[in-house]
Amino acid sequence: MLSSTRRALRASLFCAIAATCALAAPSVHADPRFPPELRMALPNLTCDPPCTICHLTLAGGLGTLRSGGIGAEWLSMGFGLDIGNPASVITALNNAKSANSDADGDGMSDYLELSMGENPSDPKNLAPLCPANATKPLVYGCARVSPQGHVDNVAAAASALVVLLGIAALRRRPARTTP
Repeated sequence: MLSSTRRALRASLFCAIAATCALAAPSVHADPRFPPELRMALPNLTCDPPCTICHLTLAGGLGTLRSGGIGAEWLSMGFGLDIGNPASVITALNNAKSANSDADGDGMSDYLELSMGENPSDPKNLAPLCPANATKPLVYGCARVSPQGHVDNVAAAASALVVLLGIAALRRRPARTTP
């Protein structure tokens, strides 16, 4: 039977290993390069479109693709959209134009809606992509996954030290007592 000290050391070691793994996981953060790429392909747009044409939030990110939106549609249709390559949005736009894609099902193609400054992911077109009275800049961020996660050096060193101390403590044998 393990002593309570050894159980606590094992639990601490497990927590340190879990924390180290979490620090090394790929990070997902905003990539503001997607909206300007789309704008460059659409000369009639007067602003960079918000990420909400593809995502549920302006911050974007993995797991936030709008169902029935152009992001999900263009990915599922194989139009060449690559979340790690902002320039791929131009390829996807051209492929959607060729296919006459209509992600929101309102009868107007995605390309035509974008060219007119309307949201191709909103069948009701409740708000223009580039409001005339915008007073503050929008915050964009379509998902980008880093090939390698960011690990803070101090956190990594502290986690490694805790792991090593935990292993050393577990390997120490208790002193034998003579009856």
